[in-house]
Amino acid sequence: MGIFRGVELKGWNVDRFDGVAVRQHHENGSVSVELDVTTKCHAGCEIYADFDGKRVLLKNGHGIIKVDNPKLWWARGYGDQPLYDLDVELVCGGEVIDRCHKQLGLRTLTVSTEPDADGKGSEFCFVLNGVKIFSMGANLVPMDNLLSRITDQRWETIVRQAVDANFNTLRVWGGGYYPDSRFYELCDQYGLLVWQDFMVACANIYLTSEMAEEFTQEAICNLKRLHHHASLALLCGNNEMESGVINCCARLMPRTSPPGRPVPPPAAVLTTRTTPPRATPTTGRSGTAAFPSPPIVKSASASAPSTALRASPP
Repeated sequence: MGIFRGVELKGWNVDRFDGVAVRQHHENGSVSVELDVTTKCHAGCEIYADFDGKRVLLKNGHGIIKVDNPKLWWARGYGDQPLYDLDVELVCGGEVIDRCHKQLGLRTLTVSTEPDADGKGSEFCFVLNGVKIFSMGANLVPMDNLLSRITDQRWETIVRQAVDANFNTLRVWGGGYYPDSRFYELCDQYGLLVWQDFMVACANIYLTSEMAEEFTQEAICNLKRLHHHASLALLCGNNEMESGVINCCARLMPRTSPPGRPVPPPAAVLTTRTTPPRATPTTGRSGTAAFPSPPIVKSASASAPSTALRASPP
């Protein structure tokens, strides 16, 4: 495939932003937006943030802006998708030398794994702003084998197709690539939740320290770019890796190593299992966990046919 996105070589003789990290804290009907900003050279310049009509000086790159009576962001069919503008400026000697702009949707999102009523299993359910979401969606795979042909207009088309199909969730498959930022901006705008796989899939990888570092840097790069998006609902470690190791590769394909070189563990087993935050289920009249019924949202279709969406099985 090779390089398919633009390549730039940048040089500067003043400081520049390295990262703008955003966290949200929801409490008692208000939201505190916490900012941590880092720069390339740590030159001691001033950093200002503008958000919700407030301008704040970030001391040592850190600050909190409180939003009273926030307008919450909702998945499609459950409410509106208000987006707040965040502008961060790096000021040195009274001159703005770098800027960063992001749009934020204010919301909470957890995963409920409440046990089923019969005790034989448990649910796996997004809980958005305290409300259970019945996810309806599809798997998103690369739209073209030549990725440089995927334009902003094609991202608009595929997201509009999901909207027209009454979806509220898209899963980015781990065997593809990290989509352009425009995709996540459109999902923010239209209220689509994104299940995001890390780009590791369908293989028993010979995990060297060099490859582990590549995975780490790729994750850091993309999370810096994407973490603030309201649509980003879940990060999944890989696609079909553990099952491949457990059910196939580990038993049927003995792994070998060059003489004198230890066999590293497969990438799939280098995971940490955690328990997602629990949420109080919405209960129906029977007393069992139930989902609020999402409304059917109709919209005029202006999109062209595409093979990138695959309907999820029932």
